[in-house]
Amino acid sequence: MKSSNVRISSLGANIKAARSVLGFYQKEIAESAGISLSHYSQIESGKRLPSLEVFINISEALKVSPDSLVYGERMATRQDAILQMLADLSDAELLRIDRLLHAITQSNMS
Repeated sequence: MKSSNVRISSLGANIKAARSVLGFYQKEIAESAGISLSHYSQIESGKRLPSLEVFINISEALKVSPDSLVYGERMATRQDAILQMLADLSDAELLRIDRLLHAITQSNMS
């Protein structure tokens, strides 16, 4: 049970870190996520685990991926590595990747 509490706490800490970095107030995110300020505060402090719907609403309010809220800095590090790889590609290679990503995202919407 202890590891579950650690995960809840780190999720809350990741949400708080994202909010702080982006310069939002708790009240703004709570309102955007459709929950009370008290509920949101409990999530950030690790006292409460959000439902899936609320979690997605929070990530959308923060304009960050749910992955980054779950994994925190580790996800940001992966994103930085991917961005660095993309920076080194030619225009033709970037176009192929763009087409590939478009095909993948379109197939996921079906």
